[in-house]
Amino acid sequence: MTILGRIVKGSAVILIATVISAISEYAYQVSMAHFLSPSIFGILSVSLSVFWIATVILTSGVKISMAKFIAEDTNDERVASYLLNGVLTQLILAAAFIIILLLVSLFVLPATKYSDLAMPLALVSLILIPYLFFDISGATLQGLERMKELGSIMSLERSVKLIAAILLVFLGYELLGALFAIFFSSFIAALFGFLMLRRYIFTSRFEPNKEIMKKILLFSIPTAMITIFFTVLLRSDVILLKFLLPQATANIEVGYYTGSAVLARLIFYFSSAVPIALLPVVSSMHEKKGFALENAKKFIPLIVAIFAIINLLYVFFGYDLVEIFFPSAYLKSAYVLPYLAFGISILSIDNIIAAILIGMGKPKVVVEALGVGLAVYLGLVFMLVPEYGIIGTAWGMIVSSILVSFILVIGSKT
Repeated sequence: MTILGRIVKGSAVILIATVISAISEYAYQVSMAHFLSPSIFGILSVSLSVFWIATVILTSGVKISMAKFIAEDTNDERVASYLLNGVLTQLILAAAFIIILLLVSLFVLPATKYSDLAMPLALVSLILIPYLFFDISGATLQGLERMKELGSIMSLERSVKLIAAILLVFLGYELLGALFAIFFSSFIAALFGFLMLRRYIFTSRFEPNKEIMKKILLFSIPTAMITIFFTVLLRSDVILLKFLLPQATANIEVGYYTGSAVLARLIFYFSSAVPIALLPVVSSMHEKKGFALENAKKFIPLIVAIFAIINLLYVFFGYDLVEIFFPSAYLKSAYVLPYLAFGISILSIDNIIAAILIGMGKPKVVVEALGVGLAVYLGLVFMLVPEYGIIGTAWGMIVSSILVSFILVIGSKT
């Protein structure tokens, strides 16, 4: 199969899984908001925020590293070694965080005004364990380019969470049930993931390999930073607006802005299927015969064309989209949607180029580009928002994303 064929096929499968996961996650949030009281739902939301932040910090680097290294050589013994040593590396990295979070939840929070978070965060520390295994199994399947299996466990995790949460909350377990559903769904998805990989587990004798663990760890540091930088660029706007807009109107303006921001972020969220499929393809090709950014000319124009069409839709139908998904009052900020969509589209292309460079073994180039881009973004937002309002975040995103693109292309040639 051609490079383009492998990428398109893998991206299509992951996109379908992403849509299913997104629908299930939205249904989970809406169901919990409906069945739980506002105060309990608020505690759940804080707990989930801690959980997602922890997973980004603890798992993003290791799973990207494993997908790359496994894709470079899919020999059974080598895959088995990376899988089992990757699990051990991930557990070692996460152990300290999990233990600290558990101790703080059990012995510190109960004596503070945040005592209502003690039990939920203690559960979050336990939920992280099966979720780590779920992520490792997914990374291995990604590296092997088994996208159908990866998509199936992605969809399974979110679907089981939704069903289990509704059932447990209906039975009266409320917050405990909503959180335990995540533990249960992660465990089930991880179990199915490792069953799909059983040939590498049961046919090999596990021997800890310090060199492999060190290799995964060292490569995971810059790749984790990449994920964190992209997350901050994509999601810090609301927090910045809250502090930079006049306090008398900040809450309502941020509320209206969030409607447009949510719709614009869908571009990045769904386009993330491409880097997932792209990373193992590039890693495999680069290891065998070398890969340069010029090789991406076969598919990058197609990707840019798709983003161009999407942006035209946001330009011509942006107000309609806001009106469909939000109350009419949110139309007050709809004018910013095309600008946000354009900036986030460029950031999405940066994400795709970043996957290529990571596959080529150049994550430091991506870290440097995103570091500069983030600094420029924050500087522009601090200058523009007080003067021009919410549109300042969009211009900050556009300028910084273009700058990141430029640095990535130049850095790929070094």
